[in-house]
Amino acid sequence: MENARLFALSILVSYFLVIICLFGVILNSFRGLVGAASKSKVLAFSTLTVASFAHTWFYMFKFMHWSFIDYETTATSIADAPLDRLTDWLLNTRLFEQAWAAVSFSTMNWWWSEQLCLFTVGFWTAFLYFQGSRYGIKHVWAYMLLGQLVAISVASNLFYLAIVLSPRQRGYKPLQPSLAPPVLWVSTFIALACVFRSPYTDESAFLPNLLFMHGLVVIPFFFVKSAKMAFWIPVESLHGIYLLAAAAMRIKTTAMAWETSGSATKFLMDVWSTLHSHPAQSSIGYDVVWTTVSFMVWSILEGGGLMASLLAPVTSVGVSAPLSVWHTKVDKRKIDKF
Repeated sequence: MENARLFALSILVSYFLVIICLFGVILNSFRGLVGAASKSKVLAFSTLTVASFAHTWFYMFKFMHWSFIDYETTATSIADAPLDRLTDWLLNTRLFEQAWAAVSFSTMNWWWSEQLCLFTVGFWTAFLYFQGSRYGIKHVWAYMLLGQLVAISVASNLFYLAIVLSPRQRGYKPLQPSLAPPVLWVSTFIALACVFRSPYTDESAFLPNLLFMHGLVVIPFFFVKSAKMAFWIPVESLHGIYLLAAAAMRIKTTAMAWETSGSATKFLMDVWSTLHSHPAQSSIGYDVVWTTVSFMVWSILEGGGLMASLLAPVTSVGVSAPLSVWHTKVDKRKIDKF
């Protein structure tokens, strides 16, 4: 039993140690780059990083506290020593699964959570993949892992900051990539299928589907410099597919949520009340909010796909982000023809 307690505690400690290491890897890569960067952009994304981290993790710690109280409320016996109480909770609670189940198994909960899933497995994975190479950003994989372990809003703001700090941001900028390799589009398309399947899973299939989705979007970052072979597709086609898939899923989920609410006023009230219905839901819900705000700020400051990004609060960032890239790429091709 003592070995089991030690193992349970080591998992929690390892979780926080990995997060600290990921922050360290990313922040260490910024050393020596701050001086030549745009101070207003550095301030903007630094502020957004700190604010999104503080806000989402306020609710993450509230979730852990809620989970601990919930366990002890139903436990048949409670240990006397605080450390034993902590390890008993960790031994008998599946925190990761508990959190995701709380934000996935009802129509309105999924209305919030789906937005973050669609943004992450579609646009953001491709954005990291292409822009990381374009701007010579180190350890791109760390941003994806940090997003999965901490918050997508935190990791995305750090990545925006990395681009702003990149020496390639000043003067001549490398061309935008025009083709996407199979390792990227195959991984993300399957991950999108996992997002579609998620609300229809049962208790036995939910966690494997979730872990598979998380694992798929890490794979491309181990093959960033893969040689050009067959089955590469145009980047605008890639984002066009992300756009269509995300829009279809959002229309379906929103229609189901609307049907449950019955009116526009009740729908908006349900959206707000669901956001604060559970600490885990608040954490991921505000991650959606901060991710949306951060993407809009990025688009405004960089001037890319501005109108599409401004639609993000209405259409969701999972739809507007690929729309902004697809629209920009298509417009550029039309101009290039003349």
